[in-house]
Amino acid sequence: MRGKLFVLIFSLVFLTIFFISCGPSAPKNTLEKVLQKKRIYVAVHPVNPPFEFGSGVGIDGFDKDVMENIAKELGVKVIWIKKSFDECFKVLKDGDADCVINALTITPERKKEFDFSIPYYETGQMIAVRKERDDIKDVKDLEGKKVGVQKDSTAEAFLKKLNSDGKITIVTYDSFDDALFELNRKLVDAVVGDAPTLLYESKELRNIKVVGKLLTHEKYGIAFRKGDVEIRNKINSILRKLKSSGVIEELVKKWGLNYNPEESADRSGESTPQKGSEGNSESGK
Repeated sequence: MRGKLFVLIFSLVFLTIFFISCGPSAPKNTLEKVLQKKRIYVAVHPVNPPFEFGSGVGIDGFDKDVMENIAKELGVKVIWIKKSFDECFKVLKDGDADCVINALTITPERKKEFDFSIPYYETGQMIAVRKERDDIKDVKDLEGKKVGVQKDSTAEAFLKKLNSDGKITIVTYDSFDDALFELNRKLVDAVVGDAPTLLYESKELRNIKVVGKLLTHEKYGIAFRKGDVEIRNKINSILRKLKSSGVIEELVKKWGLNYNPEESADRSGESTPQKGSEGNSESGK
């Protein structure tokens, strides 16, 4: 009897070890984990139309469509993690997200902390004011004014660098929408932000217009943890395919991002986007 019990226990242990050894091995990197689990966790701050914005319980926008196309090529499902802008980077560092897509400008400072994909869109910063104002037409007119920007954005970095003499009062907000809301209430004189977002919002906020030309030239990329080269390289390969096949171009047209900033400048929401450009080198939030 004891012999049979020993054989039974031994068989169960052997089978357990066999099935464990035959099962999937622990992923060696983020790409293997994503492919194994059939899910990619993407952090986003969805208050930046037309790139990302809330839509019911989900999100919508250009960046959402880009990421969904990437996931389709990977054969996985996107799990969106909605966070504030600065928290997106925290969950990425902590390993709770696999990447961040959020109209992120590729900058030397950010590249010290994160790896970035190749650029998938190119734009820059512009100025928005209330429609009745004619005293602000260019960046030089911001002196002595109160200017709203999103916190930790490239717009804030640009203004801080420009404002070495302290003649501009820079007011930071948690989101770009908050800055525009304060402009709408006349609590700031102007807002500096991503050109496509300003032009998009000016269609909704009819008393706001976009003025001047591009203040900066920026390229957007997807952020990864430093050293996560496998998933970065795979997504770079997919982005090249999406560009060459015309998918990115179609999404640019879909979301009205094929505009000419110089033709769109100094107009209200009635302006019609005309032309766009895509970056293929590193140079937004």
